[in-house]
Amino acid sequence: INAEYMGEALQQAIEGCVLTPSFFYLYGWAFASLAHDHKFGGQAVVVGEDGRDHHCGGVLRSSFVAGVAAGGLEWWDAGVIPTPAVPMICLAKGHRLGAMLTASHNPSNQNGIKVFVDGYKLLPDKGGICDHTLTARLFQLALHQDCSPTPPIPCTPPPQPSQHATEALELYVSHLLRHLPHGMSVEPLYIVFDAANGACVAAGVSVLQRLGVPHAVVNGHPTGLNINQDGGVGEVEGFERLSVDGEGVLPVVRAMHTHACAHPHILTVGMVVDGDGDRGYLLVHTQQGVEVLNGDDLAYLLVHRQEVKVCADADAVVYTTVEGDLMVPRAMQQEWAVRTELTCVGDKWLSAPYHPSMDVVSPHTAPMLVASEESGHVIVPLQVMLPHTTPPSHTTTLLYTGDGLLTVLKVLLARPAQPPAVFYQRGLRATKYVYFINKSEFHEGSVQWREDGALIVSHFLDTRFTPVARRFPADADMLYYAVLEGEGQEQVGAVFVRNSGTEVKQSLYIRGTPSMGPVLTPLLDKLQAAHQAHKCLTSPEYAMERSIRALLASSTHTCMPPTELRQALTPLLHYTPELADFDAVVHALRKEGVLQHNSAGLQWVHGCVQVCV
Repeated sequence: INAEYMGEALQQAIEGCVLTPSFFYLYGWAFASLAHDHKFGGQAVVVGEDGRDHHCGGVLRSSFVAGVAAGGLEWWDAGVIPTPAVPMICLAKGHRLGAMLTASHNPSNQNGIKVFVDGYKLLPDKGGICDHTLTARLFQLALHQDCSPTPPIPCTPPPQPSQHATEALELYVSHLLRHLPHGMSVEPLYIVFDAANGACVAAGVSVLQRLGVPHAVVNGHPTGLNINQDGGVGEVEGFERLSVDGEGVLPVVRAMHTHACAHPHILTVGMVVDGDGDRGYLLVHTQQGVEVLNGDDLAYLLVHRQEVKVCADADAVVYTTVEGDLMVPRAMQQEWAVRTELTCVGDKWLSAPYHPSMDVVSPHTAPMLVASEESGHVIVPLQVMLPHTTPPSHTTTLLYTGDGLLTVLKVLLARPAQPPAVFYQRGLRATKYVYFINKSEFHEGSVQWREDGALIVSHFLDTRFTPVARRFPADADMLYYAVLEGEGQEQVGAVFVRNSGTEVKQSLYIRGTPSMGPVLTPLLDKLQAAHQAHKCLTSPEYAMERSIRALLASSTHTCMPPTELRQALTPLLHYTPELADFDAVVHALRKEGVLQHNSAGLQWVHGCVQVCV
């Protein structure tokens, strides 16, 4: 079953694209029943969440675990816990199945489910329990529910308290401490921890306290409605440096600057995670502002600071994704002679070569040194102790999962008195987004796909550059062109377009050597304009965008405070948007670059008025 079609058809069948308790019940039922069919009977599903549901009544978690029970399995309720804790607890407790209720870095009005088998996320089509078979089972049960005279879905299961939250938190914190450097003085270090009002608050604070690291916490009071608001990785990604003054200074930056001014001889840094904790960024206060170190930078520093060891006799591999800086793998190759490989976007593809369902996994598979993507997912293979019931010959296993807290702390604690800094020349990195589109219209061979390809090829006519299409089977719907130069055909750039896996948006990327900016930047602008002409006219979010544009681009209003703008939308939309929905649309339009927030309020960016036909 086509996954894109399933997602839209099933969600529309269940209350207009809103993820309801019924959907979570169906998903838990489908996951458990499929696992039961594949001889996972007797297993308990480790269930965690990022807090947005817990702080809003816990109805979705209760619905999910009720579905798990309907599918014939028990559950082990980990409560509010970071995503990387779920597969770790699965391995440590001997449970093969896990689920995390989260929408990661997305706004509070969104939610989702990540599932794990044997410590790995599901791959699309590798047999057994995979995305496609789970999708098919979900569809099957939904159709059964439609035809059943007495639907088995409970109306609203009463929320139950988390049964194992304290144990889960202690297991995860102990796991972090076990894999962090010890014995180093932390006196010259001060950490401002941006917890994104999400799943990492308790774990992050506990680890910092036990390490004895001086610290402060911002965005550490989750309500469920404020997750990822005014902080978190989503607010700093895409930047190389942040200003410490002016409009829109983030709380983490403000706190860092205040401390650095009062204590100029202490290294002041920011540890920033996303709502579910699988991504992390490091901020470093300098005289020029606040430097932003992304996932690829952190992977480089892990090797540079010898937190991951390069062994001369091991054919270890560094994995990076297509969204990363082209200069990172080149620097690693030149400095440490390591082998590098390129993967699709997404942490599941970073660990895919070691996934049990992959044909290439064998005793001869080259070990992973480190894997990273710019957005903050960094994977360092970690030993996890298996429970005592496992035969002595298999007392440990490797865990491959991104962990924002662990990555940042590994980099900092390796050399706490030395300011983290990259020692390679950064390349060209620019990304633009287009929200509220119909993702099903962009796929291999579609009209939009062909138009983008023609636009890219025509851009390089009569130049010394040659665009060459490259297909990635793992993400066949990603349009990717390597840009080659001269007779030697050295790759000096890349331009690619893909649907987001977690949001209703398309991402447009250019990457290249430092000198490629004048060549590739105009192409990125052309691609964004082309995609903005194909927004989804039936999307309620796009209806809100059009109304915001009509108000702010008019001669009457050029700038409005958010509260006033939300109320002004009522006569245009014939309803007053919920605050969470309004905030999500504003956040998306700011990321797209068509809306900016200054001291007077929200302002439409001139030159960004789109006409969709």
